[in-house]
Amino acid sequence: QLTFSPDGRWLAYLDGTNILRKVSVAGGESVTIASLSNTNGWGLAWPVQDTILVGAYTGLMAVPANGGAPAVIPTDTAGLTMGQRWPVGIPGTDAVLFVAGGNSAPNGRLAVLRRSTRRAEIFEVPAVAPLGVMRGQAVYVTGAGSVMAVPFDMHALRPTGSPIQVADDVIADFGNGAKAFVSSSGTLAYIQGHTDVQPVFALGAAAAPLALDARAFGTPRFSPDGSRIAFSIAGGNVSDIWVYDMRTRTLSRLSTEGNNVRPEWAPDGRRIIYLSTRGETQMIWSQPADGSAPGEMLYRPTTEVYEALLSPDAKSLVLRTGSSLEHPRDIVMVPLEGNRQVVPVVAGPAFEMMPRISPNGKWIAYQSNESGRMEIYVRPFPAAGARAQVTNDGGTEPIWSRDGRTLYYRTPAGGVAAVTVTAEAAFTFGSRRDVVTGDYVVDTSHPSYDVAPDGKILLLRRAGGDVKAIVVHNWARELAEKTAKR
Repeated sequence: QLTFSPDGRWLAYLDGTNILRKVSVAGGESVTIASLSNTNGWGLAWPVQDTILVGAYTGLMAVPANGGAPAVIPTDTAGLTMGQRWPVGIPGTDAVLFVAGGNSAPNGRLAVLRRSTRRAEIFEVPAVAPLGVMRGQAVYVTGAGSVMAVPFDMHALRPTGSPIQVADDVIADFGNGAKAFVSSSGTLAYIQGHTDVQPVFALGAAAAPLALDARAFGTPRFSPDGSRIAFSIAGGNVSDIWVYDMRTRTLSRLSTEGNNVRPEWAPDGRRIIYLSTRGETQMIWSQPADGSAPGEMLYRPTTEVYEALLSPDAKSLVLRTGSSLEHPRDIVMVPLEGNRQVVPVVAGPAFEMMPRISPNGKWIAYQSNESGRMEIYVRPFPAAGARAQVTNDGGTEPIWSRDGRTLYYRTPAGGVAAVTVTAEAAFTFGSRRDVVTGDYVVDTSHPSYDVAPDGKILLLRRAGGDVKAIVVHNWARELAEKTAKR
């Protein structure tokens, strides 16, 4: 995530996800511009010399280029609170093109914000990230990796026609944007390839692939007995839940409607719950794991939810919310019986994410950046109590072993470490040790690996192989020629 200043003398970039810095193109020390505090940055734009724009869940932020506090640009557009990402300036205007939407779908929608009036408009144009506006065309990338161009009215600041494809095979996904850039002079640069991954069992530096072809797998989850694995698999503009039976080596699709992500098993292994977006509504669905019946809505949250799992007694849902006006990320609990009153579990001004309940139901592990970086914490569940900080050099994605005696987590290097714990009447832990090293897929919003009942660790490894960088000079002229044939 980086952008050049309008005069070309500076390069601004995000150090990690929330420290904005700049460095002179002539060299020298980098300068810290601002900390985004408890907000992750999702794209940068530097449309005018004195202001840098940062995309974020809570809205586009304006940051003084010479340093100062970030400020969310308020809008009067309903439904635009969450997810304003990957901004690019529109030449000759004070407007910004961006993608609007939360994490509930592989695509968001193109949107425009006029900074002078603070009026935003969202269009029915599915997109992962915009690349810019040139030659009367808004250029953007879809979830399928296609570069599209749609006629764009520079006066009304809106798309006016049907899009056409002008390039393809760009590596893109909604969480990480598109690996593509168009310069003001009309040069197109992008990374061509596929984002497919291969599930592998890993130990130390060794990895053994599962008997599955590489696809856009995500968030693997073992069934309680370890015989099946639930995945989300993205395809086109949607994602679905699939179940792999390790005994028969068959991969079966479970969900068939809407956009479905982040499966979790019920404690008895008979059902799978998952987040499902159907139309504009996000809900938590439950479905028999063998596909013997269609899914049914288990819970309709009143705010955007990014993680959902059942407590070990199956009587409550544990949820992780998105940004709100009060807090950036919180962990809450909803009883499935009675009045379903939402109860805070871990809430505060820091990010509290990736909740995992111990097998005996007495403790909750989670990650938080309250210290300034993500670390793993454990505290009593469901009642409040003193927390223990398990890591001290960074950690994410906690996972309990099935016997509750080991807590696994991802290291800053992308591997997996383990800690022996006692989680009964009191919680104690021993020394940390690395168990997997190597470069594996990391998810900043939900665990991207799992540990089987027998202790085997399943991770996702990028398939790669055919990735290459493409640079097209004078691409603006090529764009004009292609769109003229529309």
